[in-house]
Amino acid sequence: MNWEHLKTFLWLRWRIISNRNRRAGAASVILQGILAFIALSGAVVAFVGGIAGGYLGLPQLDRENFMLVWDGIVIVFLFFWMTELLIELQRSELLSLDKFLHLPVSVSSAFMINYVGSISSAGVFVFFPLMIGLSIGLVLSKGVAMLLLFPLVAAFALMVTALTHQFRGWLASLMVNQRRRRTVISVATLTFILLVQTPSILNFTSDRWSNRPGTERAVRIAEETAKLDRALAAREITPEEHRRKVRALRRNNRFEDWQSVVEVANIANRFVPLGWLPYGAASAFENSLGPGLLGTLGLTLIGAGSLRRSYRTTMRLYTGQFNAAAPSARSKASIPSKTAA
Repeated sequence: MNWEHLKTFLWLRWRIISNRNRRAGAASVILQGILAFIALSGAVVAFVGGIAGGYLGLPQLDRENFMLVWDGIVIVFLFFWMTELLIELQRSELLSLDKFLHLPVSVSSAFMINYVGSISSAGVFVFFPLMIGLSIGLVLSKGVAMLLLFPLVAAFALMVTALTHQFRGWLASLMVNQRRRRTVISVATLTFILLVQTPSILNFTSDRWSNRPGTERAVRIAEETAKLDRALAAREITPEEHRRKVRALRRNNRFEDWQSVVEVANIANRFVPLGWLPYGAASAFENSLGPGLLGTLGLTLIGAGSLRRSYRTTMRLYTGQFNAAAPSARSKASIPSKTAA
């Protein structure tokens, strides 16, 4: 697709958005303008803050806490990204490709325009400038090894946006049947809520399991607390010493819980693709480039494969393959053959 066709599609996208906002009313246009200004300001603040944090704050951390910071950024970004995906669930393509097939453009060109347009969201405008700012700050503070963060962040962005685009196309193919539309939206919403609540459920159950009566940790804490109580009763220690040692015991218990979280994060980041960015960044933090290079390659391959499958789904959707029904055996038998005629 040449530059003129690209400008035409971009102009069509802009006209569709403008007409939709105009039909929504002046209040909606003003509100969207305010939200756009907030998103732009947030992007600038996130970029500058990321540079400052990468230059001043993150180099002071150890590897585990450094990795968990990146885990937190990825998790919060995915939360906002999935929220916006649910909002946009009712649309699969902003430009309806079947209305433009008569134009001298290919479906692949229109598909790429729709893909690029689908990644323009508030989450992208805020969190990816933050990641880029952190990468710049870390390069300035830690050295050239942190340059690996730039292709790693780009590969992560490709994977997330490509998988999301594939997911949207798959949902669009399911919602061709209007009877299933509400069911699909309801199931997707409930699944998202369950995923959001999963960390709280796991944290609650793990705390109850590790500290429940009868476990090794609970028995040890109870024995040490009983010793302190007996020492206080025998006036071997003062009440102030008793309170200080009890607080230290609780801090040690929380530290063990934190170490468990770190171990789980290490294992998950090593094997789950969404964790390859934090794991590769943590490895580059210690001047180990192998995990980051492998993570970049793996994320790129996943993103490219998802884009390919998403394009095939789009082609099937707009060529009517999801609506076409194979003729039944009875209908075939009712058609008279030429020889019988």
